[in-house]
Amino acid sequence: MTNHKAALLDAIRAGDRVTIANRFGQMRTGRAVMRGPAGWVLNMGGKHGTPDIATEHNIVAAHAASARRIRELIEDEGWTPAEARTLAKEGF
Repeated sequence: MTNHKAALLDAIRAGDRVTIANRFGQMRTGRAVMRGPAGWVLNMGGKHGTPDIATEHNIVAAHAASARRIRELIEDEGWTPAEARTLAKEGF
């Protein structure tokens, strides 16, 4: 496992959007639900919430949940809640 992928897996929190590549190279995105022994369990969507696993071998990207971004902007950067929500919506 490469260091940047290990760091990426450790940085994921429940609710984050995680993109993985399947064995055919197709990219799929789902929401992190919980950490398991094999990696992060993802809800890939669909009628019944199709599960998948994000491991160090298939993870491509992770994006923090919007609420976490807003909280970080307020606490770390000193933004007002309204400014932080606006920045989070724009994808700052």
